[in-house]
Amino acid sequence: MDNKNVIKTTENQAAGVFIATLNQIRADHLNQDLFRVEADFKEACAELNEGWDSIRKVITTNRGGETGMHGFIGERAQVFISNAKKAIVAA
Repeated sequence: MDNKNVIKTTENQAAGVFIATLNQIRADHLNQDLFRVEADFKEACAELNEGWDSIRKVITTNRGGETGMHGFIGERAQVFISNAKKAIVAA
């Protein structure tokens, strides 16, 4: 093998190592982002479940009576949906 082939082979190997390193960095970043998305999704689901429980409590306790219950339900729904949205959008 002459010097030109050795240099070309070394350049190709260096380029391959560089590309492999960049791909690993990208894969690591993607993995971190997916972990955050999953955590945010779980937080949002927990917030919505808590909202459902709160609304059920309003219904079972008859809070607000026949004419005011919808306001209490609406307020709780708005708060918990807003909190769930913040958990996802903030990411």
